[in-house]
Amino acid sequence: MLSSESSASSGASAARTDASSKSSASNASSTGSSTIVAADEAARLKAEKIRLALEKMREANVKKLYIKAFTTDGSTKSLLVDEKMAVGSVTRMLSDKNHVRMEPKWVLVEHLPDLYMERVYEDHEMLVDQLMLWTRDSRNTLLFVERPEKYSLFSRPEDYLLSFNSSSERDRHLDDDGRLALLEEFFSGTGGNGVGVPEIEGPLYLKAEGKKAWKRFYFVLRASGIYYSPKGKSSSKSSKDLVCLATFDVNQVYTAVSWRKKFKAPTEFGFAIKHPKLQSRSSKFIKYLCAEDERTMARWVMGIRIAKHGRALMDNYRALVEE
Repeated sequence: MLSSESSASSGASAARTDASSKSSASNASSTGSSTIVAADEAARLKAEKIRLALEKMREANVKKLYIKAFTTDGSTKSLLVDEKMAVGSVTRMLSDKNHVRMEPKWVLVEHLPDLYMERVYEDHEMLVDQLMLWTRDSRNTLLFVERPEKYSLFSRPEDYLLSFNSSSERDRHLDDDGRLALLEEFFSGTGGNGVGVPEIEGPLYLKAEGKKAWKRFYFVLRASGIYYSPKGKSSSKSSKDLVCLATFDVNQVYTAVSWRKKFKAPTEFGFAIKHPKLQSRSSKFIKYLCAEDERTMARWVMGIRIAKHGRALMDNYRALVEE
């Protein structure tokens, strides 16, 4: 009898010991899980602090400039812009500040008084990058003005994309459906910029380096640059007869301001090709050209812009009209 009671007592004691062990193990497991969760949370908070610190460092390194944009009435509007802001965005901000409805005709123009030329900025260009090319003592100014010709390619594409080999083609007018079809066909090409280049060729006046003398040559527009025949009035388009005047990989096209008076230009319809960083009139790398009339000049300037920027011109225009 005593032996049975002792055995039962021993069994109960063992059961209590086993339950106690399981409880201890469970508590230890729970404590371990809590520690892991706490460690994960601490690591997450640390990573977030590092991310915020890096973001603040990047923000501190972003180039910022105060700009002053002049309007046609002489008034100005100032803005703080940074290197992440495209010309299109800044133009919209200036339209708000000037209380005008944003339309494709409103543009930002880089006016270069020392070079007697100017350039309408493209909407996809980064404004600060362009302004950083100005010299410290530059007299250059930014203009916020109306220039409908910037996007006239999309209102009258026949003026720029059709060949002008005959007077009938030169005076051809398309309806809205025809214009849309012409634009779609042209910008669905597969050239270097996603499109080809318009067929533009003909006589232009070229200014001699360092002189106020101009000579007439036959020019041809190609995707890689503008070419001319040194044989003067010859209309030869053979590659062996053409010399490259300027390429478009780093150069931009500018329009003339008072060249007849300053450079004895044969007409007022001048344009230049140069690197944006060139700010000295004495540079031999600036190429000065003149057309016989405004329409011819407009075709050449637009053709060079198309060769330079390609499909980006259409993307810029659509972003404006579809917003």
